[in-house]
Amino acid sequence: MTTANGAPAADPRAPVWPAFVGFAAVLISVQIIGSVVLGGLFFGELLSGAGIPEEPGELVELFMAFATGKTSLIASAAVSSLTLVGASLLGARLLKPRVGVAERLRLSGGKLGWGRTALAVPGVVAIGWITGPIISALGLDDVGVLHLLQKALQSMGPGALALAVLFIGVSAPIGEELFFRGFMQTVLAKRWSRIGAIAATAGAFGVLHMDPVQGVYAFLVGLYLGWLTEATGSIRAAIVGHAVNNCLSVVLSRLGAEEAPGAPESLFEKLLFPAVGAIVLGAGAAALWTAKRGAEGESDHSGSGPVTLTV
Repeated sequence: MTTANGAPAADPRAPVWPAFVGFAAVLISVQIIGSVVLGGLFFGELLSGAGIPEEPGELVELFMAFATGKTSLIASAAVSSLTLVGASLLGARLLKPRVGVAERLRLSGGKLGWGRTALAVPGVVAIGWITGPIISALGLDDVGVLHLLQKALQSMGPGALALAVLFIGVSAPIGEELFFRGFMQTVLAKRWSRIGAIAATAGAFGVLHMDPVQGVYAFLVGLYLGWLTEATGSIRAAIVGHAVNNCLSVVLSRLGAEEAPGAPESLFEKLLFPAVGAIVLGAGAAALWTAKRGAEGESDHSGSGPVTLTV
């Protein structure tokens, strides 16, 4: 059954509870596994160094410093991405009717065409160029996870930076896109409208980041990634866009520590990257908006430098 525009109609019998149960399970699992891993790494570091301090206050202070450092950052990204990959594969296996994992998670090639896809993918990065100056204008640069993330990245040596690119730049986007756009959004789109499925999935994606500033940014990026997935009928373009965004954020944050650029001195410099971002995002949105209905509906799954933000 299809709608008037040729897109598959939502099935009122399709359950949505697997999407939300899966999300709750992921949220809890990431916290538990992450706490165990970080706790083990922390005490291992203490035992290999000066030992465990006698004063509880000193122990807490040392843990807070560790929790916001580069080792914790990389380990957390690895735990989160591996948990999401595992949850996605398990969910794809358990859902009925039984279909292949690639089909269930929309891992097949896209149906939008290379030209439109190439225009749409950079829109993921452009969102950061637009929202970054807004975050700065609101005085939120030094608030929350994004600030701690960039601070940790700026202190990394070559080895740690390579691990950050691997786990934050590549592994995290794969895990997040497999679960959110591949599993969760696909399940919701079978019952709800595509707009509803995209919005709900983006909201869950924002909640996973457990931070008001980064969470709002992740929600906005999630809306675009969800639209990109529905338009192409595949999560491949979303994975590529997400990975490019995160890899650039990691590398540029590290380079920013060496270059230490000053604040923009002119209105032109302040508006340059938001303006470029708006153009790139507009081109991507136009490529998706003007795509042929058939291409969208064939799937049966219903600062003076670039701003560096990761999701």
